[in-house]
Parts: sequence; structure tokens; C-alpha cells
Amino acid sequence: MKAYAMADRVTVQGGDTQIAIRYSKEPSAKSRYSSRELASADCVRFNQTPVHVGSHCCAFAVDPLPGGDYGIICACHPILSERRSTQEQVAVGAV
Repeated sequence: MKAYAMADRVTVQGGDTQIAIRYSKEPSAKSRYSSRELASADCVRFNQTPVHVGSHCCAFAVDPLPGGDYGIICACHPILSERRSTQEQVAVGAV
């Protein structure tokens, strides 16, 4: 399943950087980038730290959206719950 990713928050604790990534089934206003370059920069940052959802390890890519915007996706993300349209995972490491 394709899931759109966005950085929800970044925190530093004891030298480790944590990034909380929120996933959604559809791109939201917060997950849209006005240029491929901006989306690519965050995509590289997301891919620098392995993000696991269960046994799945996300691999992020830039996805063109209608209207000329771009999003970041995990193209083979586990299915999001039918009751919840978003999911949050936290990655720890150098981002």
C-alpha cells in the first residue's frame, strides 16, 4: 500500500535524534512540497535512519502529485487501519 509520509516532529535526546513520521492514505496539506528538491531533501533525511513498522522497513521515495506538488511515500507500507487514516512511527538515529 502506498502511504504518504511527513515529519511530525524532530527531537534530540542525549545525542540521538528522533524523528516522528506520520503516514496517511492520502496526501494532506502538511505532506505536500512545492518542489521536487524540497521533497528530495526530506526523503534523503527519512532514508538515513531505518524506520520499521513491525518487520517492515520503510524505503521512501518522492511521488509527483496532481497540481505540480510532490509528496514522500513508502510504496509498500503495511496496510493502515480502516478506522484510522494516519499512523505514527518514530525513527532514532542520525537524521
